Amino acid sequence: MDAQIKNIDDLFIDDIIEREGTTFTNDPLDYGGATKYGITQRSWTAYLQQHVTPGAPLPISVEFINEADAREFYRVMYV
Repeated sequence: MDAQIKNIDDLFIDDIIEREGTTFTNDPLDYGGATKYGITQRSWTAYLQQHVTPGAPLPISVEFINEADAREFYRVMYV
């Protein structure tokens, strides 16, 4: 496959990030609470506990995740 052609998984993740945005939010009126890239703190914590080797260099708070972290989260949890 041509390296410039994205696979369907990447397109799915691109769409989520485009819709959800890249900014950290923690609106007290939003049921999801602390969120970044569409990932809630609750989901990020579950991901760390279930799928990441302890001591891996990943932030504990969703506030500090980057796009690469978010993309891997979506690949592991949903794709």
